[in-house]
Amino acid sequence: MNNLTKLSDGVYHLNEDYSVLTEDLIEFLKKDCLNNQKKRSRINFHRSSDSLVHEMIIAMHNTTEIDVHAHVNKSESFHLIEGDICIVLFKNNTSKELDRIYLSAKKQPSYYRMNADIYHLVIPISEITIIHETTQGPFKANSSLIPSWTFSESGKAIVSSI
Repeated sequence: MNNLTKLSDGVYHLNEDYSVLTEDLIEFLKKDCLNNQKKRSRINFHRSSDSLVHEMIIAMHNTTEIDVHAHVNKSESFHLIEGDICIVLFKNNTSKELDRIYLSAKKQPSYYRMNADIYHLVIPISEITIIHETTQGPFKANSSLIPSWTFSESGKAIVSSI
């Protein structure tokens, strides 16, 4: 893993002319997600934050907390490599559920793609879930929208009850 560069806590970049996801890399991500504050870890396989396509392998522990969010003018896709995950979709800018999508690496469905600015919540179900995420670049920090209702006590209760 000589070409693995740490960008920040739980975020790494693999600087290779070509990349192969190995068992060693998956094991590295699993261990790292258990030992960092956010309880998730990723390896960026794209060249830079300016790349037009971003591909990441992400390990998430089931205690990680991901905000309800939406991506403006961006698609997002997940393909599960290991474990199970639930994606909760919300109607417009409300706490009303639109759908729940369950994905599993061992059975179908194991893939989803979001093509719209829909608020959603990603919940790892397995102790550790490994996903391949693809989205559009370039990366812009704090570009995801977080709905205001999630900051209220009732909104927090809704999210924690899911």
